[in-house]
Amino acid sequence: MKASYSLEFVCLFSIEMPTAEGNAFVFLAVDVFSEFVFSTGVEKDRKKDNLLKHVRLLVNDKDFKKRLPVPFTLVFHKYEELRKDIDKIIEPLGGKMIVDDLFVTRVLTPVIEHLFKSLSKK
Repeated sequence: MKASYSLEFVCLFSIEMPTAEGNAFVFLAVDVFSEFVFSTGVEKDRKKDNLLKHVRLLVNDKDFKKRLPVPFTLVFHKYEELRKDIDKIIEPLGGKMIVDDLFVTRVLTPVIEHLFKSLSKK
């Protein structure tokens, strides 16, 4: 998949990070076309309610909303079982969901590499 315009494909994922209080999950989304990274927040787990919360936070993000209305596709590496719940959130905005682990991994890898390079410089 190759994006032709901003928000055509947006990968939403979480990264597990160690903290002094246990692991935390940083929720990020990447617009494949512009490589813009949206951070929707941090949670203590990746349970269904937290994932759906971050889908809502993403589609209500001011930088995301200013690019609408265009058809957009949220791409996940898993969560097929949540398709109906996710569709209820994104379909009214012109969104659809796909699950493609390889695609998300290709998009995610440079973001994580950049994040860790930035952290190691400090």
